[in-house]
Amino acid sequence: MSRSTWRWQVVFILSLLTPLVAQTQDAVKRFETVAIHVIPPNAPPTIRGAAASSVFPGGRFTDPRIPLSVLIAFAYDVRQGAYVVGLPKWAENTSYSITAKAGEAFSASSPADNETQVRLMMRTMLSERFNLQLQPETKSEKGLKLEVGPTGLKLNEVPAPIPPEKEGYVFGVGDRNGGGRFVGSGTNMARLEQALTLCLGQPVVDATGFTGYFDIDLKWEGTGEEGAGGFGTPDFVAGALLALRDRLGLRLTRATVPVVYWRVTHVESPTEN
Repeated sequence: MSRSTWRWQVVFILSLLTPLVAQTQDAVKRFETVAIHVIPPNAPPTIRGAAASSVFPGGRFTDPRIPLSVLIAFAYDVRQGAYVVGLPKWAENTSYSITAKAGEAFSASSPADNETQVRLMMRTMLSERFNLQLQPETKSEKGLKLEVGPTGLKLNEVPAPIPPEKEGYVFGVGDRNGGGRFVGSGTNMARLEQALTLCLGQPVVDATGFTGYFDIDLKWEGTGEEGAGGFGTPDFVAGALLALRDRLGLRLTRATVPVVYWRVTHVESPTEN
């Protein structure tokens, strides 16, 4: 996976967490209209806001530029596009502009339900337009376990969001000398786990047992050489671990953790329309 795709996922990461319900054969969800266009490799970069989302009310999905790996990750609620494996090279190097919309009969009881149904309709679209076939694989890998430290949690706990308000996002920022920052409002451990997995460059599993919501603004100064920092680098990881321990009462310990990969066993290039 390219570095640009990883950076793109920092913004997109938050749309990957909503739980899904099973999609049964007798209740297949479909978009009424779907438009797919290939983005030329030399097209200008797409600028996104920090809270950008591709899901809109009324069962709509619109994204001006999205790699297939991230599209699959969204549809199947995969934590990151990096856990979608087996794509052929043409698929790894191709992005699409996608506009999809549900029919007039579509209804959703809440924003979360709207997003869940959009995910299910996206699964159907990937199957029908890309002839996508997937096989989940669980592997045990070296990673990190997020636990409560000996000093106890030092979180700024806040009330749970009241629908239609959603759970908050966790954003990660990395400086060139190993400094960084994690920011989130009305968020939870699941979202922090996601951000840590991406920014530390290794799988993180939440074992805190904490189910509440909290605000987080965790910033630390880098001590490494200029240009030697950034996500996943030793300086960034060391700074993040110290900040989590000293200011939030959280610790990350090395462990063997289960990681689910989604292997692409078949995919075809779609016909544009």
